[in-house]
Order: sequence, then structure tokens, then C-alpha cells
Amino acid sequence: MKKISTYIIIALAAGIVSCNSNSKSGQPAESDATKNADATTGNNEEHKIDGNANGDKSVKLEQVFADSTYQLTGVAVSKSGRLFTNYPLWTPSIYKYALVEVFPGNKTKPYPDATMNSWKPGESGKNKWVCVQAPYIDVDDVMWVIDPAAPKLDKVYQQSHKLVKINLNTNKPERTYTFEGVADEHSYLNDVRVDTKRQIAYITNSGTGGIVVLDLKSGKARQVLQNHYSVHTDKDFKFIIDGKEMMQDGQPVKFDSDGIALSPDGDWLYYKPLTDTKLYRIKTEFLRNDTLPGQKLKGYVEDLGKFAVTDGME
Repeated sequence: MKKISTYIIIALAAGIVSCNSNSKSGQPAESDATKNADATTGNNEEHKIDGNANGDKSVKLEQVFADSTYQLTGVAVSKSGRLFTNYPLWTPSIYKYALVEVFPGNKTKPYPDATMNSWKPGESGKNKWVCVQAPYIDVDDVMWVIDPAAPKLDKVYQQSHKLVKINLNTNKPERTYTFEGVADEHSYLNDVRVDTKRQIAYITNSGTGGIVVLDLKSGKARQVLQNHYSVHTDKDFKFIIDGKEMMQDGQPVKFDSDGIALSPDGDWLYYKPLTDTKLYRIKTEFLRNDTLPGQKLKGYVEDLGKFAVTDGME
């Protein structure tokens, strides 16, 4: 596959779009898939843009993959141009694989293999994908996969929520980080960003609200800001799609801390609830300080005002 250098369009039949991509920008922005894919009609038309950062007005958006059958939520692209996407287990009747690599001709292959994509209810979810939410590739070209292990957006299955590190050269998992005792059964680990220099991962919890801080060397994890307003959705916010409020089981859909972005120097973490218009940030030095009292940590959160309603950020 040729290297994808500028934009990726993913066309969906329906649902919420969440996209991960690698960016050199110092400010968080809506992911390109979120801005350009038509999530309700599956519009696959080629899109033109007025220009790019280099002033080239002839640049066109190129569709590289489309899926109008299964609900996908994440995108990750390696330095060599390998493309990956994932499908959370939200609707069991419309589900095939959790994580796939995309090839030319709109073809896919379960990643890293079919066995890891073969989980079924009743089986252990410790070493298989249960409900993958997001793949992410860091600046060192290492893949990280978040599996909240909560089929149908329900409770976490047998404490099998995890973050898996995958070596893209060998296509083998190198380490699995688990979160038993850190994120409870009502959590939904949603997205991840990795500071490769400091070997720290930051993970949003959109189920109950919070930021998980994970030391990648020791494997020690803790969740912070759970009781702070910045990780919780605005109760009065209405999530409108096609003129209708999105509902689940007769209740308005609410998703807490979801989108996340790390500044290139790793000094700032940006995040926001999905069903909200506010954007927040905090210096990562405070998140990494495990001796800092929770009440004091809350005081370092900065409210950046109104932002777009978006899931993925970069």
C-alpha cells in the first residue's frame, strides 16, 4: 500500500465516528475522519479541499477504505502507510472482527491474527479482543490497542479491559496491561495517547469519567479526576444527529471523557467529554505526580472554552 500522507476518509453507514491519526500539530483538532466522513448516509464521494498547509490547492481527499456493513470507530496509520481500523462489539448481530489491517481493493485481514479476534461470550477475554475501541500508533511506530471489554456498551466482561502493545515488525503482542482495581465494571476505556519519552500512557474513561495514567515500565496504573466536572458530560447537553436526540434504552445518550490529545512535547494533555462542547487541558507533570492530592490536582485543570462536538482528537 502506498503511504497515506495527508488525509483518510472512512465512510460509515451509521453511528458515531471516532478516528485516531498521527499529527504534528501542537493543538488538538477534530480528526479528519470525524470532519469529512458522512456518518449517517455513508457518502463515499471524493472530496476536494481548498488547500493544505503548503498552499497546494490541487490536493484531493482520497478514499482508501469504506465499510457500510460493520460499525468501525478507530483508524491508525503506521509510518510505512499500513492502515488499521477496528470494530467494537456493540451489536452482536452485525459483527465479524475486532481489529483488522486494511489492504488495497477494500480488503481486510484480522489483526494480529484470527485467533485473537475469535472471542465468544463464555470464553476468557484476557488474551483475546472482546470489544476493541481504538488502535493508536505512537511516534516510535508502536501500536497500542484499547479494549474496554464491554460488549454492547454494558459492563466490563470478567475484568478483561486492557491495553495491548503490538510490535508492527513482528505483528506480535509484546505486553498486555490490565486495569482490575483501577477502572470498575461500569468503565469504558475509550482512547489512548502515549508519551514515548517518559513511557507514560494516558487513557480516557467515557463510561464513568476519568483519566487513567499508566506507567508503561512498571505497569502501575491509577485513575484521576473522577469527581471533576471536566471529565463529565453536561447534563443539559442534547446529542442531536439528523435532527433527533440520540437515545439508548429510552434515555439520552451520555458519554464522559472521550477525546484525548497529547502535545508533541508531551507536556499538555487535552481532553473532552463526547456529549459536550467544552475542551480542557492539564499539564502532564501534575498527572504523573502520584503524590499530589486529588483535590489539588483538580485545581490545575484549565477550561479552554467551547469546542466542536467531536470524538477523536489529534
